[in-house]
Amino acid sequence: MVLIQNEVRNTQFNFGNIALTNYRVSVSNGDFQRHIPLEKISCITLLSQRYSRWLLVLGVVLFAVGIYTLSDSSEELGMLLLLVGLILVLCFVLIRRNTINIQSDGGDAIVYRVGASKKEDVEIAVARFLEAKNARIEQLYSLNSTNKYKGIEQNGIPADAGS
Repeated sequence: MVLIQNEVRNTQFNFGNIALTNYRVSVSNGDFQRHIPLEKISCITLLSQRYSRWLLVLGVVLFAVGIYTLSDSSEELGMLLLLVGLILVLCFVLIRRNTINIQSDGGDAIVYRVGASKKEDVEIAVARFLEAKNARIEQLYSLNSTNKYKGIEQNGIPADAGS
């Protein structure tokens, strides 16, 4: 990511190509890049989802077929099916996909799957996004209030026009 004038990278997260600066949050993935200015962020959502239910269904079916096969004929095939079914069911129950969704007020969004990162790491990242957004808004507010007294236009009207 190329930084613009006066921009400083605050954080590079452990879970990939998402970066936070004092002006924006950005994600890059090969040929794809998306940037959202911090002051334009309207919502940050953390989604924690299990894998597809088909994984659970397949695991239960394989487990059941494995029990039937054990009682009917082949022990080796039955044990293999039981083991694979059990592994699929455990994967469904234990493994989650964490996704960060950063929505801008203009409708654009960054949706980033953070993979198998710890939920605590992802929550810390969301907190850093919010802290950076608040700092940027405070910076813009202070710039706006100091510029009002320096003769700079506010809402298209020069500061000295009211005198």
